[in-house]
Amino acid sequence: MKKILLSIWCLLLVLAGCNTNSFKEYGSRPEALADFALLMPATNTYLQLNASAPATSVDITWQKSSSGLDVPGTTQSNTTYEWLLDRVGGDFSAPLLTLASNNTGKDTKITLTHQQIETALGSVGIAPKAKTDFIWSVRATNGTKSFKKLAFAPFNISIKRFDVGVSAFTITAPADEAILYLNETAPTAKAGTITWVVPTTTPAGQALTYKWVAVERTTTGDFSRPSVMMNLSGVTVTGANASADVTNQQFDDALRAAGYPVAGKADLSWAIVATAGGLDMLSTNYNDIAIFRFGAAIPVKFELANYPASTPANGKIFLAGKFGFAGYTPAGDWQQPGTVANLELIKNATTGSYEITIPVPVNRVIDEFKFFFVPNGTSSSWSYGERRFNFAGAEEGMPNRSWTFMGTNTNPKFSVAKWEGIGSVPAQLSKFEVTVDAAVTIPAGKSVYLAGEISGTSAYSAYFAKSGNWAQPGTNPANEMMFDSGSGKWFIWLPIGAAGNKEFKPFVASGDAPFWDSGMGKADCTGESNQSFVFSGTNGPSINVVRFQKVAPCPL
Repeated sequence: MKKILLSIWCLLLVLAGCNTNSFKEYGSRPEALADFALLMPATNTYLQLNASAPATSVDITWQKSSSGLDVPGTTQSNTTYEWLLDRVGGDFSAPLLTLASNNTGKDTKITLTHQQIETALGSVGIAPKAKTDFIWSVRATNGTKSFKKLAFAPFNISIKRFDVGVSAFTITAPADEAILYLNETAPTAKAGTITWVVPTTTPAGQALTYKWVAVERTTTGDFSRPSVMMNLSGVTVTGANASADVTNQQFDDALRAAGYPVAGKADLSWAIVATAGGLDMLSTNYNDIAIFRFGAAIPVKFELANYPASTPANGKIFLAGKFGFAGYTPAGDWQQPGTVANLELIKNATTGSYEITIPVPVNRVIDEFKFFFVPNGTSSSWSYGERRFNFAGAEEGMPNRSWTFMGTNTNPKFSVAKWEGIGSVPAQLSKFEVTVDAAVTIPAGKSVYLAGEISGTSAYSAYFAKSGNWAQPGTNPANEMMFDSGSGKWFIWLPIGAAGNKEFKPFVASGDAPFWDSGMGKADCTGESNQSFVFSGTNGPSINVVRFQKVAPCPL
């Protein structure tokens, strides 16, 4: 957990510069003290003491005052310091409070808890819950000679005694090192959910509001000057936890207001401020996050999720097509497979899929591309492109694929039915035909998939690299059907073999959004039962679908 290291969360209304001295003024006596200046809290700070977090500490700091009695080359000094608090208009001749600094007066810092300040103010007659304006300074004293000097100029500070309190609390999500890409095509859609532990208040039951604050990525936890701020609305509290959804537009607006450029990346550390009764409490931890504004290219993982088992293990698979936008070398569209190293797909040893990640701008249409195999020992080649089986069952070159990045479909899955010149066509192929009622509208970016017992037959398992019955629609693109405009039917040829009676069912899904809920339905949009067919080798079923569940005109 990354902890907030600031000893105080306060509003720095005005920041004043410090007068620093690079010389010593000893006058005619070596015991005399040099001028020194106050540092923090900055002048005009407002400090509201937190009744729910009395152990919260405040560090008050100033420069060192030097004298001729200091031992050169060491930190040895006889100078001691006292922190002084006085009313506005006072001259510190009779201060309200006089407290020695840390380390029995030797340090240039004093650390006080909210409870210590609360008790001290009460002891000098400041009324409970009162907000009072003060001035503060530091008095340096040099050894037994009692040479004394006040800091160069006093600082103003306003302090409010215990009233409403907010307890310490932590943030939980997004997780540390999260990456967020904002989708300009869906500005009102949720970009992320922010979660945290709900603080308690004193008195109990005080109304709380929350603000998301961020700074340029930090290692110190200093949130005294947040560069990005966003009020959180629609907060939901569940038990001890709270959450708020933030839209793409809300994040982008906050980054724009902070000066981040369009399509730019913001490397941030973020936290939450909880407010009750005018008291701000910063979460005790923070997380890092990278956010890409509208217009940024987003990493998309293209996954060849299934392919012929005959694919040689010692070759390479490449994409080729209109990828010139990516800026790879050599530049331009339709570079020969094997010449652009950045377009090589790498096999995932765990899933067996071949994968490649390419930064793609939102709304980019890659309207021409294909997969190609490049044999071992061949630097590049056009000769081994992907093939398919057309409506008539003939092997032919795969038409150029087309795919549109809509901002959320970041893991499209594809399948190759056959490589040109590699392996043989299955001896037995079964054709599946699905006629969909004209009233049904298949959503853009989705297709018709088959699921069932058809993907686990011995013939299927022998031909495809990956098999298995009842794979969720969209996870096995080898079962994605194609649409034949001439017949108006969806179709696919699969090696089922003489497998006997097998159950199956068509679904609407996509490779980047697998889905069980849009299966074949009845006219009233209720679910249809599984279909069955007796496979004897080369025969295949032809079915009519009147509705798909959760696909128009059925309720979504």
